[in-house]
Amino acid sequence: VQQNLLPRAQAHQIHLTLETAPTPPIWGDYDRLMQIVSNLVENGLNHTPTGGRVHLAVRPYGGKAVELTVQDTGKGMPPEQLDRIFERFYQVDKSRTREGVRSGSGLGLSIVQELVLLHNGRILAKSKEGEGSMFIVRLPVRQQGEPSTVISGR
Repeated sequence: VQQNLLPRAQAHQIHLTLETAPTPPIWGDYDRLMQIVSNLVENGLNHTPTGGRVHLAVRPYGGKAVELTVQDTGKGMPPEQLDRIFERFYQVDKSRTREGVRSGSGLGLSIVQELVLLHNGRILAKSKEGEGSMFIVRLPVRQQGEPSTVISGR
């Protein structure tokens, strides 16, 4: 993901960083998991001004989950918008998007939430106006003896 989005981040002088720690394996659809990560990082890039930062971290969480966080230094969102961002077709005030970025359809975060739920995970969003936003995805690790579930044919 970082390799695919790094040129875009560099073009807008946004510092894209990645932090990883050893994590237990999770079971899921690789393509859908990459879609979750890509969408969250792209949103961070879209809402972060030139010279800002988008940070992606992957680490263990409580021994039974893997936590993925995407944090940006964008404009952030007021609480009344934060409550609705996972609704289909909902778009945060367009003035919060970096100038020159094409506005989306309002489906991205809704799709991300659905994909996280399909993986038996949880997604949370935190934001503070003027400081940026953070999205937290927690996906359960496969327990010993637990049957694997195939989400797609891959």
